Amino acid sequence: MIETGAFFLIFSWVISGLQTAAFAGDGKIFSVQSLERFTISCAKLSFYALAFAYVILTYAYLVSDFSVANVANNSNIDKPLLYKIAGVWGNHEGSMLLWALFLSAFGFHTAIAKDFSDVGLRIKALCVHGALSAMIGAFIIFTSNPFARLFPVPAQGADLNPLLQDPGLAFHPPALYSGYVGFSAVFALACAALWHGKITVTEGALLARRCLFAWTGLTAGIALGSWWAYYELGWGGFWFWDPVENASLLPWLAGTALLHSAAIFKKTGKFKRWTILLAILTFSASLLGSFIVRSGLTDSVHSFAASPERGVVIMVIFLVSVFGALALFLKRSPLLRSDEDFEFFSKEGAIALNNYFLCGALAIVFLGLMYPLFLEAFTGKKISVGAPYYNPAIAPFAYGIAFCVPFGVLLAGRTKKIGELLKFLTPAGFFSLGAVIAVALMKQDFPSGAAILICAGLWVISGTLTEIFLRAYSAPVRFSVFSRKAGRIIMTESAKIGGHLGIGMIFIGIAGATFLHSETVVSLKTGESVTKDGANYHLSAVKVDRASNYVAEKTLIERDGVTYIPERRYYEIAGQMTTEADIRLGVKGDIYVSAAEGDGAQTPKTVRIQTRPLIGFLWGGPVVMFLGGVLAYFFGGKKRRAEAEKAV
Repeated sequence: MIETGAFFLIFSWVISGLQTAAFAGDGKIFSVQSLERFTISCAKLSFYALAFAYVILTYAYLVSDFSVANVANNSNIDKPLLYKIAGVWGNHEGSMLLWALFLSAFGFHTAIAKDFSDVGLRIKALCVHGALSAMIGAFIIFTSNPFARLFPVPAQGADLNPLLQDPGLAFHPPALYSGYVGFSAVFALACAALWHGKITVTEGALLARRCLFAWTGLTAGIALGSWWAYYELGWGGFWFWDPVENASLLPWLAGTALLHSAAIFKKTGKFKRWTILLAILTFSASLLGSFIVRSGLTDSVHSFAASPERGVVIMVIFLVSVFGALALFLKRSPLLRSDEDFEFFSKEGAIALNNYFLCGALAIVFLGLMYPLFLEAFTGKKISVGAPYYNPAIAPFAYGIAFCVPFGVLLAGRTKKIGELLKFLTPAGFFSLGAVIAVALMKQDFPSGAAILICAGLWVISGTLTEIFLRAYSAPVRFSVFSRKAGRIIMTESAKIGGHLGIGMIFIGIAGATFLHSETVVSLKTGESVTKDGANYHLSAVKVDRASNYVAEKTLIERDGVTYIPERRYYEIAGQMTTEADIRLGVKGDIYVSAAEGDGAQTPKTVRIQTRPLIGFLWGGPVVMFLGGVLAYFFGGKKRRAEAEKAV
């Protein structure tokens, strides 16, 4: 079976090459209809072959076939079923196979999608998909073969990195890849439109829909990774400006700007240049992220142990894809001229300003990510770039984005006078500012940084809700009519509303997590207590339990009838220790308890107790954004089909 899996991997690569070569016969050797059938068949065959290869590798993990080096290095007999499955993508070779599978899946979707009205555009998009799949396939086959055999066969395998043996992180890579690789469909479509010489609002609608899917998946993936860092690493933080974290932030920032630009382009034909260029840059950022994760140039808990030689190959793929697309962009620049004449106080003006802020934030993250790498390459010096650089540098752009959101949603494509805008937004401004002032008066030492962030978050939320109210309100006021209109607005524009509400919630959550948290670190023995915020925390016992593939040391800490049980887990095969915090969610915030070192009786145990007000907003924001994107993707598709059927 393993050799069969390797065969199907190679077969998929060959088919992708044939799919790419179809451009040579475009309208010259074969008819357009023949080329369409050929490229569609290739895309389907490539996907089926890769899916079969992936299933075979997964089966090897499930049965613990240690004759496969990939399985022997990342799994063992005692590992739980979930982590055997997650182990397939928890390593370099398996994750690249998953990367290729997602890539071929998006090519498959392009082949069967019903929203293509231009045959030539579909053919060219499939050719670009084929070229990407062929390059990634070659990389896997010649440098990262997941089906390589191991001899002699060990009786027991190694283990998946214990930090990755967590439900949140088990689903983090597939969600992240749906965004990372999902932008390949946007990239392929943008390149195909440039190549085809036809860039209209029709292509804009195709780009917007595919961008929405990728952006929604990437949002979920980043949120899962952030949540994992919060409770698994034992520090209580949610974002550490880690190089690999920043690598995922780059395509998210570019994709957010692309989502806004494509929304305007598909409706008005404006922002054509913005949309095509951002489509190229967003997927380029995804490829750059893959290079950083797999090159071995950065030290990160997220990084795969990969050789620099592999990084060079990925860099070549990156350069070929990016510079090829940019060359096509420059060649077709006359096609990208559009009517960009719009008033400053308009929806287009607000989105243009928003794009500049997003691109500014993108530049800040890119500089902080790449500067240490270039400095080390040319001087040999190693430096670490973290929060002291990122926080103050990115803050003006973040506040600028927050400031633009209510103006953009209220303008709704119509030019308004500034006085009219201020009249609509005055209640939102008074509410956000008044709420912060009220809290500050009740709490004398309220941090100014928290006040600014909370005010910005409330401004975004209240401005978004104001737009819904103004559009749904009509005199005389009838609640049934108002609620029906408001529900219709929320359903039809769920991506915009969910995205903006989520951003506002994240601002509030960051304020609580960064400025309002408190922490107590104390050494306790069994029977000892500590008082924090008026509550008594009593270390009552320490127990040791054995799970299938680790030994857990559980510390029982009681507080007002509630028992917290933080753990330290020792994975015997991997020889590593992990910390599992016990977190209790509450209306006022989280109570976060972790324990480390000692046995709690003879040796004092270090207990860390943290309270993090408002941090629930930080996790609720991405959930609202994700739900908004999902509703928009599926509800929008139904709406378009209904309109098409009505037109017929």
